[in-house]
Amino acid sequence: MAVQQDVIVIGGGTIGLSAAYHASCRRDTQGKNYSVTLVDQYDLDNGNNSSKGYERMYRVLYAPKERARLVESAYAMWHEMESYTGNQILAEHPMLFFGFPNSGTFEGKLQDIADTMDNLGIPYDRLNSPNEISNAFPMFNPDGMPPNYVGLRQNMGATILVQPSFKAFEGLARDNGVNFITNSKAMSIKPGAGGPPYTVTLDDGTQIEAQFLILAPGIWLNDTLKYFGLQAASSWSIRTMTLGYYNTAPTYRNALPVWYEFGSADNGLYYGFQPTGQGPSNVVSQYPYAVKVSADFTHNTTNNVATALMTPPNQDILNAITQRLGSLFQPNTFSSDIALAGSEDACNYSMNGDGDMVLGRIPMGPGSTSYWKNASLFCMASGRGFKFTPLWGRVLTDLAIDGVTSYQNDIEPFSPSRKDVFQNA
Repeated sequence: MAVQQDVIVIGGGTIGLSAAYHASCRRDTQGKNYSVTLVDQYDLDNGNNSSKGYERMYRVLYAPKERARLVESAYAMWHEMESYTGNQILAEHPMLFFGFPNSGTFEGKLQDIADTMDNLGIPYDRLNSPNEISNAFPMFNPDGMPPNYVGLRQNMGATILVQPSFKAFEGLARDNGVNFITNSKAMSIKPGAGGPPYTVTLDDGTQIEAQFLILAPGIWLNDTLKYFGLQAASSWSIRTMTLGYYNTAPTYRNALPVWYEFGSADNGLYYGFQPTGQGPSNVVSQYPYAVKVSADFTHNTTNNVATALMTPPNQDILNAITQRLGSLFQPNTFSSDIALAGSEDACNYSMNGDGDMVLGRIPMGPGSTSYWKNASLFCMASGRGFKFTPLWGRVLTDLAIDGVTSYQNDIEPFSPSRKDVFQNA
């Protein structure tokens, strides 16, 4: 006999945890909190999902207006989480975007971002040359930049501390009575006629029946979508990104911003963080001021999950990161010439063909605007979903339980019904 729950969440990454927490805050018509179960095939703290690691970038610098509005809402919600738990989640410091003004990237173009900030009245400083960038942030070497580089400096930047944020959402969800089933895979999802009840069968034979379903499956999206007759379109891919930690020298370590370089779109996109004391334990125990630096391009792309999970950090990209740091920064910024031993890592991004996230109700077919009732989905986060974590959890809950969210207009660009997101399974 199936275990009865109000809500079941598949996927225990950051978005799934947030959704489980928000769903557990909802109440039925009798005023009773919804019963919620979250299922993940691994432990919550595992090295396989895209939510792993220690730092993520928070910033309001976006070219699409709706995205800037959404991330401002997420910013307030991050601070609510800090207030609820009494723990720091955002390490706030200035943000620097810099590079070619019209370099096209998944992040948008610098000029378009500046136009959006102007339109929304969000303050920032424009830096019109490499010398102005270096004057604002003296650790950057103006001679290491092309002469037409410009920059945007914005004070509403932060490093999201991944592990404290995980603990916050997990702790609040447990306090609300969420049932966690880990190291157990959902072997089947059986919808009712057009929707609920949804019966999920686990690998040990346990069945859970719920009126509301939330999917946050990460790179395993096809394992869940097939039960709805869908799979990712052929343009979907998993991109294995490479990163390392570099030790900072005392001169500039306290003044480093969170930064992103808009160089050439194919191999000139890099980003880094300020020291936060976060990182692999074997690294930060010896180098507490080490910082994560990553390339935002890859040489390793696949649509096979097993292949992605086995792909190591790319040594050519690690060499490129080291070379770029050597020219982009003043000589006394870093005390390590190469990535610290044991800090090299890879992270898998689930990417839709257009490079954007997928968030909404589950369509009845590819491109369909008819949807499965009481079910919502987040996938293909494209390495850009973490900053929205508290907001996306609320939105997924809204969509599953109410069928609509107050953020409906602003999330429309992420619609699962848009072209070339899914194909028939």
